[in-house]
Amino acid sequence: MPMAVEVTITDNRRTMVSARRDGGRFHVRLHHMFLRAPESVLRAVAGYVTRRSASDRRALQAYVDAHRHRIRPAQAAPAPRRPRVRPVGRHVDLGEVLKRLNRRCFGGVLECRITWGSRRRPGRKTVRLGSYAPAHKLIRVHPVLDRSSVPAYVIEAVVYHEMLHHVLGSVRRGGRNHVHTPAFRRMEEAFPATQRAARWLDRHLPALQRKRLRSSTGTGS
Repeated sequence: MPMAVEVTITDNRRTMVSARRDGGRFHVRLHHMFLRAPESVLRAVAGYVTRRSASDRRALQAYVDAHRHRIRPAQAAPAPRRPRVRPVGRHVDLGEVLKRLNRRCFGGVLECRITWGSRRRPGRKTVRLGSYAPAHKLIRVHPVLDRSSVPAYVIEAVVYHEMLHHVLGSVRRGGRNHVHTPAFRRMEEAFPATQRAARWLDRHLPALQRKRLRSSTGTGS
């Protein structure tokens, strides 16, 4: 008994021919390479769909192998966007800070970059003074510290902390990545400015935060 056939032409990169039967109808999906196929190949398609014939399967495979140039190649993943690097701020050149610490504390061998972060982060009410992006080997420093009133040792302590992340990476333990390991803490505590900078930030960071919020809402001077 004749059966209705519904054909869909595809650009699938993996499956060239597929079919399913739904009651009295065949639903067939064919790669567009079959639009130019000779009658013998189309007969092989019909035989494969209806009878799952081994000889028809071999004929289809031979046709596909001969026309693989018509299969659209997989698109390469887009290259990750290179972050903007802006080390020179209004008052502080982070590039010079990084260079100085690299030479003084690490023998000048570290290969990482540094930038001021975004000045406005809508909705965020807390300040993260620094961060490190391993994929880009990039240190970011919050621009709330780009003020003439912020001591140089505070900037150095923040930058040194992120440099340690670059040097030490993370340790996998208990199913989690740990970055502030005992080794990290020892090296940070040995840095001369760490405790002094922490005391200064305890006293002055709330005021800097208020200035940042006023600036982000457009109410600052």
